[in-house]
Amino acid sequence: LEPMMALAPIASATERATVGLMVAANTYRNPALMTKMITTLDHISGGRAILGIGAAWSEYEHSGFGFEFGASIGERLAWLREALPVIRGMLRGERPTAAGNRYRMSEVVNDPPPLQAHLPILIGGSGPRVTLRLVAEYADMCNIGGPPERVAERDAGDAVPVRFLLDPAGVGEHGAGAEEKRCEVEQPERRYQVRTRAGECDIAWAQFVRVRNSNTIAETTRCN
Repeated sequence: LEPMMALAPIASATERATVGLMVAANTYRNPALMTKMITTLDHISGGRAILGIGAAWSEYEHSGFGFEFGASIGERLAWLREALPVIRGMLRGERPTAAGNRYRMSEVVNDPPPLQAHLPILIGGSGPRVTLRLVAEYADMCNIGGPPERVAERDAGDAVPVRFLLDPAGVGEHGAGAEEKRCEVEQPERRYQVRTRAGECDIAWAQFVRVRNSNTIAETTRCN
């Protein structure tokens, strides 16, 4: 199914769930169109949408559908870098203009705006040289796949005060059938969610605390 269209009836049939993709490939949709789509979803859901976006990774899928994949991950990240100011600007009520190598737009309007005054942006990826810098500049959250050691490594500094989503089991969006639990930890500047298979929540959290090994780890945790 086309994921954004599939989210519309889900948004209409639910009342509390946050709705969005983790994450959509930037290469599949013009960023202005993507912003209009997530804004529409925000209205349908009554203000519960979240925009998840990444540089894209599946060459096979791009080839099959005829989407341009780019020569390298560096080029796709450059496209994402061009797209994000347009997306964030439109979501914030601005009229952004783009004149880059990939996108060209002139004072694009998003009217009506989202119901949420600050519709969250989530960026998928963990590259420290480019992706996490984009997270720090444009996003509210970041999705990272891998074991607790990986998110601890990515959080070694204080440059990216955003929410990290960690998938220790490597389940990702393709493992929706797996039973999961969530652990959350809150700090003054960060909120971590450790997502893992049922029964492993405490183990994953213990690993995360051990590898983070910092006095700034939160005082409160919650598993549900």
